[in-house]
Amino acid sequence: MAEDNCRGEGDEKIVQAAAALFKLKDEGTIRNVGISGYPLPTLLRLSILIKSKLNRPLDAVMSFSHSNLQNYSLAEYTSLFEDRGGVDHIITASPLNMGLLTEKGPPDWHPSPQGLRETAMRAAKLCRERNTTLMRVAEEFSLRWEEMVHRLTGRSPRGMSTVVVGLSNPKEVHEVVDVYMTLRSDAAKTLHDRDVSDVMELFSREGWSNYNWTEQLLLTGSERVHGIVPCY
Repeated sequence: MAEDNCRGEGDEKIVQAAAALFKLKDEGTIRNVGISGYPLPTLLRLSILIKSKLNRPLDAVMSFSHSNLQNYSLAEYTSLFEDRGGVDHIITASPLNMGLLTEKGPPDWHPSPQGLRETAMRAAKLCRERNTTLMRVAEEFSLRWEEMVHRLTGRSPRGMSTVVVGLSNPKEVHEVVDVYMTLRSDAAKTLHDRDVSDVMELFSREGWSNYNWTEQLLLTGSERVHGIVPCY
């Protein structure tokens, strides 16, 4: 299979780096070996490549901005990482899509196009009208990620997911804890289901569901995306 073969020097260096980290793991210096920083198709290809070349799978992969209300494409890749890459621990990061899914909107450096930003603002307005916030609905969505994967694909993840949330102040920390505690209530989940459905429908109706600006930048050649093989 094409995914099992190195495509060049870059692939070879990544395999070598993974091999070095597995050696450190075997020596007890580190606990796990994972990879992050690439678009999903590349992450999957490299996971398969490492498993094939080293005869052992990565312990984890981390994907950011692909497991949220606007871009939930990681759901379709979850079973592929598990079945073809042998990866059981999938770390999801940036449930707020690097600030896009907040009341104040994304920072100036955010790569999202203007049309997507405007749709996110309308989603925020919809949430305000329901006495909640887009940030809260987005956090709820990601904290229920394993359940959402099953809803979107009909298949539940085999391993446990870890959600990485970036927070900028103590108030946001307290809010995330409150969201987590609130989701223990079936009544709260029912309200959240309604909000999630309507926000996702808004992004879909305006043509932004699963829009991936990183892949668009790669297609235009205006940015290079580099990957890392971290240990943690």
